[in-house]
Amino acid sequence: MSEKTSSQGRQLPRVRTITKARVRLTLDVPVGTWGPDCLIDQVYKQASEEAINRVRNLLQGRARVVGVVEVEAITTALEEREKPRG
Repeated sequence: MSEKTSSQGRQLPRVRTITKARVRLTLDVPVGTWGPDCLIDQVYKQASEEAINRVRNLLQGRARVVGVVEVEAITTALEEREKPRG
């Protein structure tokens, strides 16, 4: 490794540094299924809490929520059909 020099030809001092890094990322955490008797606000609340707890447990508490938690709920309507006669 060559030594750095200034424009006047003097040797520049070496500076040792310590660098910390922090990363913010978005995760997609599947959290389960709720039955037809659950209200949608219950799904949003429980899904959000479950996702946060899973990530915290995985990272052993070394993470925190710094943004808005977005919950996407996909609701499927069940169609009732007549029972066949016979």
